[in-house]
Amino acid sequence: MEDRDAKIENYLNTIDAMGEQMEHLKSKLSEINSRISSKASQPNLKLLDSKINQSQNALQQMLQEIEYERSIFRRLTVSNEPANPSFSSVDKNLIKRFEELSEENKILASKKKSLEYSNLRIPSESSKTLNPNVQFLMKKAIQVENQNQNYLDLIVRLEEERTSINSAYSKITQSLNSVDKMKQKLKELEDFIENKNIIISKLEEKLKEKNQELKEKEFEIENSEEQIMKESVKNLRVELDETIGNRKLLEEEIKKIENESSQQKLRTTVLSSKEANYLCKEEVKRLEADIIEKNKILIQSDKTILKLKSELQEILKKPRKSVSRFSLQPSSHASTPLLSEPKMPSSPTSPKTPQTFAARADPRRNTIISKISKEGMTRDLRKTFRTIGKPNQSLGSKIVELNRGLFLSRINSTPTLFKSKIS
Repeated sequence: MEDRDAKIENYLNTIDAMGEQMEHLKSKLSEINSRISSKASQPNLKLLDSKINQSQNALQQMLQEIEYERSIFRRLTVSNEPANPSFSSVDKNLIKRFEELSEENKILASKKKSLEYSNLRIPSESSKTLNPNVQFLMKKAIQVENQNQNYLDLIVRLEEERTSINSAYSKITQSLNSVDKMKQKLKELEDFIENKNIIISKLEEKLKEKNQELKEKEFEIENSEEQIMKESVKNLRVELDETIGNRKLLEEEIKKIENESSQQKLRTTVLSSKEANYLCKEEVKRLEADIIEKNKILIQSDKTILKLKSELQEILKKPRKSVSRFSLQPSSHASTPLLSEPKMPSSPTSPKTPQTFAARADPRRNTIISKISKEGMTRDLRKTFRTIGKPNQSLGSKIVELNRGLFLSRINSTPTLFKSKIS
């Protein structure tokens, strides 16, 4: 930076010296012209010619030196000018000095034009008295002045080009800086895209894992539906077997009751005619009612068996999804006939007395039987039947046992909720 400032100072000093020398030469030229005009009758042609040649050579050398210095100045300013054109105090002083010199150059140009006009007037006024050689030299001096003016105009144009080049250079450097910033942003964007690609790959892996888990869950659900269907079919078969067994037990109980009734008829009892007639009538009524109830039970059992068989066939024929929906309540239809079974007739093994017939005709017993036939086997009734008979005894045998006369003796041991249900 110091070398650059020193060169610029030397350049300015050289320009000042050249300007002074030009002023000196112009003053000498004006003196020569005045002498020529005053001493036109006695011209020293050789001396004038030599002075003019010297002045022309000096002007040529000065123009060459000026052009050389300006080229050096342009090269220095272009090579050392920063991208952001922020000038220091020295640069501002140089610009101010350059403006002053340009103003002086304009003043010199105006003076030069006035001298040219005066030189042009000299040959026209003294063309008759001057020597042709002097006229030639004067014309040549005028040509040199014109050439000097052309050089000065060229310098001005070069200065303008320099300023335009400097502005273009500053724009280029700013563009390069913006390119560097764009490269930095592009690099950051590439890093960001790379990170996003990594995240996308991880999400794709997670999606594959979730799809695999979903397939496994679907497979497990299908297997569970098959298992539920198998269990529902198994439960229906068990209930069907239980219903068939209950039917067989009821048929056996009917046969036993018929045998007991036939044996009871053969027994001889010592009764009055009034009691015998009463007992016979009551026994006939009871047997008729028992026969009607047993027929109802058999018909209901046949319907239940047919219904269970049809449901089993439908389950085996239906698709998997419909079976799984049906299997959520496998015993809803199968338990209905068992819950609605009516009472069994009481056993004739007990002695036939008016007290026993009164016990059989108890209104509370008839109320319970009617509730069982209407509402079916409720939760309270199931709890009651659990306290009757043996632990593994079937429901049909418990009903037969109750019909034989143990039902009324068990009423006092039933839960209070069941008693309220009966009442």
